[in-house]
Amino acid sequence: RLERIHQWERFAKDGCPDFWMLAKYVSSAAQRSLPFRVRRGAPPPPTERHRLLHAQLSAIYAVYPASFAISMAASFLYAALYYWLQRDPMVLAWLLMRVPSVLIYLRLTRYFKDPDAANRTEHWQRMFLWGYAYHSLFWSVHPWLFTPAGELNVAILNALFLLSLITGGLPGVAHLWPAVLTFVVPINLSLFAALMH
Repeated sequence: RLERIHQWERFAKDGCPDFWMLAKYVSSAAQRSLPFRVRRGAPPPPTERHRLLHAQLSAIYAVYPASFAISMAASFLYAALYYWLQRDPMVLAWLLMRVPSVLIYLRLTRYFKDPDAANRTEHWQRMFLWGYAYHSLFWSVHPWLFTPAGELNVAILNALFLLSLITGGLPGVAHLWPAVLTFVVPINLSLFAALMH
């Protein structure tokens, strides 16, 4: 780095006779100013991948409490509406599946109290993906339980509801591609299979 500083001083003193060397210096300086260095054709070093993953997890966990609260509210509002329309007690059994969701939420919120969270990114990523896998399972059983045979209007309502849920939930997991797949793929496949059944 000291040699580069001396090069820069020589460029300033001599009027930059070597433009190519100056361009290389500016390019390398710009790369060092980025959050992680871009290296074409090679993956970033482990420490930079770790920093990137930590930033992604921080963004996801920051919005997770709000996302969970909205998901809980949506499930209870749908259950109330469906029971009012169909008088089907199955909706109460479906709501009981929310109990593990609350336990998972309490487990994941320990992330905020972990003083070493920055060094345990892989652990907290696995925890989040497993938690969201159950969250996705909860919504994946929805079209199978609440689509009565011959009730086209209810089937359309369920499809619109789940698609709206996916669209609204994507911003909460968009920072981490595995989380997007864990959330979106099971619900879409289940909805498609239930409609084709």
